[in-house]
Amino acid sequence: MNVLSSIPSLPNTFICGDFNARLGDLTGDALVSPRGAAMARWLADRSLTVLNGPLAHGIPTWVGFRDDREMSSIIDMFLTNASLLSPRLDIAFDLSLGSDHRLLTLSFSFAQSSASESSSVTSDATLHPRRLWNLSRLGEPDPCQLYQDTFRSSSAPLLSQLKRLVQHPPSSRPPIDDLNASLNNIIYRSLDSSVGDRPPRPSHWKKYWTQQLQDAADFRNRCYRRWRRAFGID
Repeated sequence: MNVLSSIPSLPNTFICGDFNARLGDLTGDALVSPRGAAMARWLADRSLTVLNGPLAHGIPTWVGFRDDREMSSIIDMFLTNASLLSPRLDIAFDLSLGSDHRLLTLSFSFAQSSASESSSVTSDATLHPRRLWNLSRLGEPDPCQLYQDTFRSSSAPLLSQLKRLVQHPPSSRPPIDDLNASLNNIIYRSLDSSVGDRPPRPSHWKKYWTQQLQDAADFRNRCYRRWRRAFGID
């Protein structure tokens, strides 16, 4: 819950993942776990909607076996405070993912006016291009040492600030987002000065996913579906 509480509340926020929390009737699960009760209060405070409830009520996202019995729960969820048009949440049953968790896919339309309003409210919603660095050069002694030295000197003020916060905790929550941004900028500057950045790969770059890999994945899923639907095979 500490991680969830640290997430800033912004317009058109989407949060998804394995929350390991069971919310009972809110999602159609069989019970409310202690973590789920705490999460329900956090959801109400943030005015967030659990999309599993209206779009996939009662459909398990985790299925496992214990003492030869099938167990299930709804712990993988999509949360949002956005207004969605024609939302759809699909939960895959027949994919062999090597996990007890099922694949969730959310699709929806988004009103252009909502996106414009959110971008005008805060600059945090602005999308930035992905930055890339020549990280392989960190395996070389000189660039690696330069990165360490630059990071050490650049992070000294931030380290002092963090020590003061630990030794003398303030009455109100410190600016977590600002501290995180400062750390990221220090890392970026250290990488720039030691190994240098590089442009992203062009759109025509050859993808690793070949037809042979696709055929193998399709065959695996076919076998998995046959196993799931079979009787008397453990």
